[in-house]
Amino acid sequence: KRQAVVWPQSPQPAAPAVNPPPMPMAPVGPSPRQSFDLDLPLREARDAFEKGYFEFHLACEGGSMTRVAEKTGLERTHLYRKLKQLGVDLSRGRKPGAPVESPPEVVRPEDNGLD
Repeated sequence: KRQAVVWPQSPQPAAPAVNPPPMPMAPVGPSPRQSFDLDLPLREARDAFEKGYFEFHLACEGGSMTRVAEKTGLERTHLYRKLKQLGVDLSRGRKPGAPVESPPEVVRPEDNGLD
């Protein structure tokens, strides 16, 4: 008579832990991706783009007009003029307690006393 040999079963490997997919992190700082309405006339679409562009750089640079001017390739006087034209709020993007940069003074040749 044959007897069945029963080998002890090795423990089953534990099911792999199911990790939920990582939660998307909340965006930190300004988003480099923007969306714009392309059904607008060119001037309005360009103004919307430029406003978003400068607001992004202002926020990234903590409101430093000098650094924004350097990054965007504009002189500070032109940058201030452009931001005013676009209606950009210059108080946004500044770090609390950061000094406010004043627009550079424009000196015309007739005002410098060297005629």
